[in-house]
Amino acid sequence: MKTERSAHPYGTPPSLDPGLSLSNSAPEAHMGGCTLRNPLKRYAAVDSGASGSLPPSAVLRRKSTGAYPMLDNDSFGKSATAMPDTALVHLLGAADTPLVGAADDALEHTPTETETFLGRGQFGSVFKVSATAPVNGGGATPAPPPFARKRITLTSGDPAAMRTLRTELIVARRLQRSSAPHLLRVRNARAGQMDATIDMELLDAGPLSRFAPMRDEACVAAVARELLLGLKALHGEVRALHRDIKLQNILASRAGAVKLVDFGSAAVLPDDAPADAPLVAEDQQGTILQMSPERLRGEPHGPASDVWSVGVTIAELATGKHPFMSAAAADLAGDGGVTGRFWALASVIKHTASADECAAATDAALTQALANSSDVLRDFVRRAVHADPVRRATIAGLLEHPFVARGESDRSNGGGGSHTVPGPWVA
Repeated sequence: MKTERSAHPYGTPPSLDPGLSLSNSAPEAHMGGCTLRNPLKRYAAVDSGASGSLPPSAVLRRKSTGAYPMLDNDSFGKSATAMPDTALVHLLGAADTPLVGAADDALEHTPTETETFLGRGQFGSVFKVSATAPVNGGGATPAPPPFARKRITLTSGDPAAMRTLRTELIVARRLQRSSAPHLLRVRNARAGQMDATIDMELLDAGPLSRFAPMRDEACVAAVARELLLGLKALHGEVRALHRDIKLQNILASRAGAVKLVDFGSAAVLPDDAPADAPLVAEDQQGTILQMSPERLRGEPHGPASDVWSVGVTIAELATGKHPFMSAAAADLAGDGGVTGRFWALASVIKHTASADECAAATDAALTQALANSSDVLRDFVRRAVHADPVRRATIAGLLEHPFVARGESDRSNGGGGSHTVPGPWVA
C-alpha cells in the first residue's frame, strides 16, 4: 500500500538530483597539516540533494516586466510543454548562434586513447581519457597528459533536458576561449542533435563533498578564495550565473586546483548582449537547498544569488552539514524534522515584509550551524548568506575578508604553485 506524503502549506521537496560520490579508494594524499585517507579515485551515482524547479506553491505567481521572461514553473521538467523561444533567446543567445568553437583535431578520439569511467550525472557520464601513445603518431613525443571527457546523451526531446544540454555547450564554448586560471579549462566541445562531448582538464581528486567536514579552516579559507576568484571570472568574462554551486559541483585536483564544474543550470547572457547588460535571470534552475531567498520567492536574481550559494557551501564544507537542513532528509515534508524546519525558514524568507526579520531568521540558523567554528569563519558566512541581496557581501568584498586572507597566506606558504590550493586532495 502506498503511503502518501504529509501535506505542507509550502509544497513538497522536488525530486532528487543524482550526484557523485566515492565508490572505491585510492592511496593516501596529504600536504602539510591537511591529510585525507582514500582520496577519490572513482565516482558512483547517488542522490545528493534536492534539485529541480520549486514546487508551484512555493513560487510567487508574477508576470515578467523585464527583458528576461519568467518561465512557467509548472512547465519545468514536463516534456509536454516546450520552453518559450524568447526565454531561450534571452538566456542562451539567438537560435542560429554556433554552440561551440572549432574542434581541436588533436583531441579527436583515436585508437591511442583509453577511456576510464569516473562518474555519472543526471544527463551524462564522465571519463578519464589517457593516451597510450602520442596522438600525432610521433614515437619519440611524450603522450599528452590525461584529461576528462564528459559525454551527454539525451533520450528524448524534453525541453528542460535540451536547455541543460544547450547551456552546457554555450558555457563550454566560452570557457574554451578563456585563459582565466581559476576557470575550468575546456579543450574541445562537439555537439550533435541529442548528444555532446566536452573535453576538459582532469580534476582527479573529485568533488569537495568527499572532504567534508574539513576541520582545518586554513584549507577551507583557501577553497573559499579559489571559489570566489573562479566565480568572479564566470560572472565577468563568461557572463554567466552558475546557479548550482554546491560541494558536488566543485572538483579538486591532486595538483592543488579547485574549480567549479557542471554548468547545465547556468543563466548566460547572449553573445550579442551589450557590455553593460545586467546579469539577471528570472527562471529557477539548480538545487533548491542552495537557492537564495530571492530565488525562493521567484524573484529576478543576479550575482548575489551565487554569493549566497558560496556561503552555504563553505559552511557545509567546514561542518559537514547543510547550515539550514540535512540533505539526507530532503524527501520528508511537514514531519516537524529537519525538512520541516527548512520549509519553516523558507516561509519566513518568503512572507516577511521586513528584510531585517529575514536577516534575523537566517542569522539565528547560522549561529546554531556554525557554533563550533571560528568567529572569522562565522562572520564570512554571515556576510555571504545575508537574506537581503542588496546588503549581501559582494565577491570583491569577500575576497578582502580576513577569513579569505588566511587562505591566501596558507596558499603562499604551502609550497604550491601560483594557483595551487593546499588541502587534503594534494598528492
